[in-house]
Amino acid sequence: MEYEVAPFSRRVGAFIIDFIAVYLLWYLFTQRDLEKVNVIIKTLDPMSEGLLDVFAEEMIKLYVAFILKLLFAQTLYYTLVPAVIGRGRTFGKLICGLSMLDSETLKEITPIKLVFREFVLRGLLETLLVVPFAVSIFMVCFRKKATAIHDLWAKTVVVKDSSFSGDEDE
Repeated sequence: MEYEVAPFSRRVGAFIIDFIAVYLLWYLFTQRDLEKVNVIIKTLDPMSEGLLDVFAEEMIKLYVAFILKLLFAQTLYYTLVPAVIGRGRTFGKLICGLSMLDSETLKEITPIKLVFREFVLRGLLETLLVVPFAVSIFMVCFRKKATAIHDLWAKTVVVKDSSFSGDEDE
């Protein structure tokens, strides 16, 4: 079966749309935490001993909560939305006319592979570590096949919807 790898411009467009969706989901999960910041700032007495330690401890707790909720929002979005829409499409991919397929079979990826790709590779590896994220960006920008680390290791490919017909089985 033949397919056309998704062009860089469409992938960037889909990424921006998906980034906004993940950010809005993350914001919904962190509203209460953001209110805690205001409460912490209002209740701190500048004349009290150990003020900096208390403030730093609370900020570290909030930072960890923000990161965990970002990973949750990102994993939820990138696994649940493609499972509902189908063919590995998020809202961004749907709007930009892209699909994500298994690169070996050119069929819809399995739920296990989707969770591995999104949680382990994109979430834990690329979100928490800066170097793999930078390498993925470089790979998408400058490689002919435009595959990121999470696509390469999960054996998935992002294609133009118009270049692939899922009905061509067997």
